[in-house]
Amino acid sequence: MSKRIECFAHIPYIRLPKDKNEYLFNSSYLTRLDFTDWQALSKAGGFHRDDYNKTDPVFFKISYEEDELEDPDELFKNLWPEFHNEAYYVYFFILLTTGLRLPEPELSVGYYHDYKENKTAPIIGSYYYEAVAYTQPEHTYEVDDTIIQNTEMLLGNYPLDLANHPLRIPELENAKEILMQLSRPDFSIHQDFVYCVAAMEAILVPEYIENLSEVFSTRGASLFSKGHQDIFNSNYLCFKAIYDLRSRIVHSENYQRQLTELSKLMNNQYPLTIARRVLCTLVKVIMNLHLESSFDKNFTISEIIENVEQSTLS
Repeated sequence: MSKRIECFAHIPYIRLPKDKNEYLFNSSYLTRLDFTDWQALSKAGGFHRDDYNKTDPVFFKISYEEDELEDPDELFKNLWPEFHNEAYYVYFFILLTTGLRLPEPELSVGYYHDYKENKTAPIIGSYYYEAVAYTQPEHTYEVDDTIIQNTEMLLGNYPLDLANHPLRIPELENAKEILMQLSRPDFSIHQDFVYCVAAMEAILVPEYIENLSEVFSTRGASLFSKGHQDIFNSNYLCFKAIYDLRSRIVHSENYQRQLTELSKLMNNQYPLTIARRVLCTLVKVIMNLHLESSFDKNFTISEIIENVEQSTLS
């Protein structure tokens, strides 16, 4: 079989370790492209070389063999959406694993290269070359072996075509959209914090209830603690501090004390980044319950909450 098509999607703001040129996920890759290869795809001028090499961009890539493909006239129409879904799936699991604000591939550039026809079709997003060749290194994040292993584990446990996929649960689907959309630079870090807490609230308190802050904190701590009381207490304080800070921001009240309190509880991490990381962990906890527990495969968030409350009371 001969290689017929290669599709590439730039993943903004990540880089590989210096000693790694690519990582393999089943039949797809996270890979570097040297400047010459990128130039052949992008038709960029040679004056981009130094900036491109400094940025050291990373691309998601899939190669398709000759006899995997359909009618040549239908190639692009059928193949690019499939590739796009695969690229976004890997991107989202990297997002979930790192807990970072990483903009979507669609905002940058992608390339579709047909070897047989010797044609390249660039797919240009709103970032154009900016994220590929001009992102400052201090604004990028290194995707190391641990992140790749965790991403591979998620991809293995939750393949894209999994029946009754937990990411189709409405509350998790909402969390996914918030994590992706609020990664865009259009939104401030304060907005990211508030929306991520709102997504956590939709998961933890799906019903109308009084004493919202208390219920939010208790359920979140219970899910994270797995029955360990000492861990429950510290997790409860963290969830409570997150919710209190969110309320202060939303109501335009002074929140310096809440910022300081949350930072201390989370080992001096920058507090406005914490809600995103906690939401990412919460999504993974719910997904793992789907994988490990006796819940019906069509389970709802309400079933999870009921189970958590029963475990807490027992």
